Amino acid sequence: MANQIFYYTGGVQSIELLPGTHTIRAWGGSGEFRVDTQGTATSAGTGGYVRVNYSVHTPTTVYVVVGGSGQRGGYNGGGNVPGSILVGPKRGGGATHLSLASGLLSNSSVRSNIILAAGGGGGCGGGIANYGGGDGGGLIGGVTSSNNPRHGKGGTQSEGGAAGVSSSMLTPRATAGSAGQGGNGGNGSYEGGGGGGGWFGGGGGDGGRLIPAEAGGGGGGGSSHLSNRVSGITSMFGAPNYVRNPLMPTIGGISTNGLVIIGNLNFPRPNAPTDLEVTELWYAEHEKGPAPFTLRWKPDNSPTLMSQQIFYKEDMTAHKEDMIAHVSRATSSIALNSPSGLYTVKSVGVDGVIGGVASINIIVPAFDYSVESLKFNGQEVKEVRYYGPTIRAGVIAENALVNKIKRIRTQE
Repeated sequence: MANQIFYYTGGVQSIELLPGTHTIRAWGGSGEFRVDTQGTATSAGTGGYVRVNYSVHTPTTVYVVVGGSGQRGGYNGGGNVPGSILVGPKRGGGATHLSLASGLLSNSSVRSNIILAAGGGGGCGGGIANYGGGDGGGLIGGVTSSNNPRHGKGGTQSEGGAAGVSSSMLTPRATAGSAGQGGNGGNGSYEGGGGGGGWFGGGGGDGGRLIPAEAGGGGGGGSSHLSNRVSGITSMFGAPNYVRNPLMPTIGGISTNGLVIIGNLNFPRPNAPTDLEVTELWYAEHEKGPAPFTLRWKPDNSPTLMSQQIFYKEDMTAHKEDMIAHVSRATSSIALNSPSGLYTVKSVGVDGVIGGVASINIIVPAFDYSVESLKFNGQEVKEVRYYGPTIRAGVIAENALVNKIKRIRTQE
C-alpha cells in the first residue's frame, strides 16, 4: 500500500489495515525547549523512535495517537510544570502510540490492546544553567545527567521514572512518571521540567533554590514499548538504529511533534521544483551593482512526499554548497541579495532523503559606471529593469539574467 502519514492533530486518528504485513515507523514528541538568560536556546529531550513489522490476517482498524511537542502542551502524557517565577521550566513531550482501542496511552483499554508506543522527550528545567530534558526511549527513557539529583529519571517497561529531588522548600514537589503519563516538574526559585509521556512516563525535574543558585532539573524521557503483536526495534536519539524524525529541523532549540508513517520503506521521492526563474532585477540610479532580487519556482508540495525544501548557493571558488535556508514544502520564492552564482532548490522527502533537485546559474556582469550615465533614444536613463527567462528544472543557463531588457524608463 502507499505510505500513510499521520501528523499531530491533538486527537485520535484511525486507519483500516488490509491483510498483509505493514511496516510502521513512529516518533514521540520532543520536550519543550527554552531560552536562558543569556539568550541561548537549550534543546529539550528528543522523542523516541520505533520501527516494526505488523501483520494482520483480516481488515483491522488501528487507532493512532501522535504525541504533541512540549510547545503544543505535550498531548498524550507530557508532564506539566508549575508557573514560572524566574527563568521558566518547560513541559514534556507526548508519546506516540498505535492500539486496537481508542484513547490516550494512560487508558487501561488502550494499554491492553497496545501495538507500539514511542516515548516523548523531557522538558527543560528552569534557571541559568542549560539543563535540557532526557530523550524519549528506547526501552528506558533518558535522563539529562544521572549524577544530578534534581533531574527526573527515565521511564522503564514496568514503572515511571523517579522524580527529581532538591533542597527547595517550595511546593508542589516534582512527581514521578506513571503508566502513559510523565511526571510534573517541581516548584522552586528555578522550577523543574515536565517528564516525557511514554509506556511509562519520565519523572518530573525538581525545582532549585535561588541562593545558592540551583537550576531546576530537566524532566526524564518516557519509555517506548513493543507488544508481542509486532517485531521490531526501539531506539533513542544518538543510539544505534535511531532514525531522525523527518519533521525535526537541523538546528537546535526547536520542539518537534511526533509522527507516524505506515507503509513500505521505499519512500517515493518528491519531484524537483519546476519553473525556476529570476522574476526581476533592478539597476537603480547611482548604483554600480544589482539590487536585491527574487527567485521563484513551483514546488512539489505534496505532504505525502515532501517534508521541506533546502536552498543552496554554490561557492564556485571553494567548490562547495553553502546552505542558505530551510523552507517549508509550500514555499515558492526567496529574496536574495547576491545574484551571481549557482542556486539550487532541493526537495526533501518525508524520510529526510533528498529527492528532486533544480538549479539555475545566474551571472550578472558588474557595472563600473552609474546607470545615470546611460542613454536611450538620446535621453538620460532613470532606471533599467531586467527580467530573466524561465529556466526549466535541472537546466543550467549561462548569462540568464541579462539577455533581455523588459523596460527602460527615461528621465522625466
